[in-house]
Amino acid sequence: MRRWAICLLGFCILVSALIGCRIVDVSEGEAKEVDYTVLGSDEIPEEVEKVLEKQGQEPFALAYESGGFLYLMKSYGLQNSGGYSIRVESLYATGQVVHVQTTLEGPATREEQKGDSSCPTIVLKLEARENASVVFEG
Repeated sequence: MRRWAICLLGFCILVSALIGCRIVDVSEGEAKEVDYTVLGSDEIPEEVEKVLEKQGQEPFALAYESGGFLYLMKSYGLQNSGGYSIRVESLYATGQVVHVQTTLEGPATREEQKGDSSCPTIVLKLEARENASVVFEG
């Protein structure tokens, strides 16, 4: 009887865990380029700015939807100096999945290592996509 109860409990836990999961087929569909805009600090909407402020100086990758737009935010966290930039290597969609790949580029010379520490962050704005998932790479 006790063994049966333990098996039933294990089955219930497994079913509970699976109910909250969903599988997204990222290979679905052909890859299509997505039009986007890199926002300057003066172009970032106030509500998106609040989301950025909550993250602090830790590295993060977030997607935020508002007003018919999808904002993709990527930060590489606190760096020892200034002079860093973020390059968008690719941004494309396969089905309902948006893929974005970025790289952090450091200052090439000591002269470019200007000022105090910095927290390189990029905000990309694109048209919202219904039920889209976002995959950050890099």
